[in-house]
Amino acid sequence: MKRILIHIFDIILFLCVLILILLWLSHVLLRKETLVRFGGFLDKPEQYDVLIVGDSHTVNAIYPMELWNSYGLTSYNLSSYGNTLPVTYWITKLALERTTPKVVVIGIKDLGFPEKLTASSGDLHTAFDCFPLSRTKIEAIWDLTDNPNASDDYGYRFQDLRAEYLFPLLKYHSRWPEITAGDFGSTDSLQKGGTMAVDLAVPNEYTITEDVGTEDSGFGYQYLRKTIELCQSKNIDVVLINPPYPATYESQVLDGVAYYIAQEYGIPCLDFVYMDSIVDYNVDMFDSFSHLNPSGARKVTDYLGKYLTDHYPLVNHKNDPVIAPEWEKEYAEYDQYKLSHIDLRQSNPDLLLMLLHDPGLSVILYIPEHSDIYHNDLRLRLIQNMARRHLFEEDEGMEWADALFPLEELTEACHSENSYLLVIDRNENRIFEQTGASFTPISSGFGSVTCDGKMLFIDNDPQLTLDNDASFYLLLYDELTRKIERKYSVQ
Repeated sequence: MKRILIHIFDIILFLCVLILILLWLSHVLLRKETLVRFGGFLDKPEQYDVLIVGDSHTVNAIYPMELWNSYGLTSYNLSSYGNTLPVTYWITKLALERTTPKVVVIGIKDLGFPEKLTASSGDLHTAFDCFPLSRTKIEAIWDLTDNPNASDDYGYRFQDLRAEYLFPLLKYHSRWPEITAGDFGSTDSLQKGGTMAVDLAVPNEYTITEDVGTEDSGFGYQYLRKTIELCQSKNIDVVLINPPYPATYESQVLDGVAYYIAQEYGIPCLDFVYMDSIVDYNVDMFDSFSHLNPSGARKVTDYLGKYLTDHYPLVNHKNDPVIAPEWEKEYAEYDQYKLSHIDLRQSNPDLLLMLLHDPGLSVILYIPEHSDIYHNDLRLRLIQNMARRHLFEEDEGMEWADALFPLEELTEACHSENSYLLVIDRNENRIFEQTGASFTPISSGFGSVTCDGKMLFIDNDPQLTLDNDASFYLLLYDELTRKIERKYSVQ
């Protein structure tokens, strides 16, 4: 009997060790995008007051770290590329088994999509692979793949892929040749699930319509209702959001039904497609038809942050002795990540200027006389965009010219082609402009700024040598580190 017990113990021990090895292998071999995107949430799900769920448009439109810096909100963006509303429902259900946030923000774009899944099997892996095997995950995979005729882009039936969704090691076991040191280290996202899509695109033409669809029997409408009801059953407030993009007539009609669903459940629907003055599609688009770049995303994020703090009893955790130190440390890392993005784009003046619509960076810009930038409409608009004020509900009656083009002296400089000096002081929320051959000192929160046409100074300390060969010059003052972080001479 003793020998039998020892034998049973050895078998149990072997199985435990085998399971641990398989779990370790799964972590190492797993395609890291899913862990980078969502690992931070799974590590500490209870700390987030706001969860954001949706598809790629929501991924690229809402930056949790900016919500922290401006409003002290603790949030995580659980949206993922290619998510349909049925996928969003199951992701929300998996998340709410781990935490009970105060607010869930649901992205509703492509509400009328006719299937439960897109044709990308990889997108479903990204959304689910980070979650450990559970009864809910099994239910999710079985439900989403219940159509025996649905297949992915490669012709594989989704039902035949069920096993690899539940046990990702079956898909990634052949990744050994691709393994790097990064597969063994930390995979947390510096962006808390949000993702910067850095590019500029000319937007498609569009026309806002008043027509709204009445059909809401498709999967998107059904699962949006299920997601709302799931949250409300746990006393969680819900906000629907449709990020801004130049939507087609058909998309506006199908997604417009969300407004009536929101009314039915007594919740708000922030439809930025109709509030298209919040962003400027000429400078805020990553691609021509849908996704936002960081300039556009910061406008939407700021609007959402103000809306949430005005309408819900959310706590500003900036002074929380437990939460604030960790979040401030993470924001400092995020801040350096943003600067690295700027470094990568310094050879592309358009992208460089676009990235400077950033509340964390004060900017000093100098344009020499007769600069070629005075004949470049896009770059002039991007400079105006750096200083653009964000628009909120109470500002709907303001003059759009004041909001979109706040730099009056820049317009004068374009006509005269004289030298131009701009100081955007984010900390004190002030803008200073001067045009001409000579400049008087500008008193800013980071020192006295002036130039003599040959040198740019801060507190009489020379910063940049100026000449007429460059298109423009930039100094970036980081409000977090309280120092000049970058200096650029752009040809």
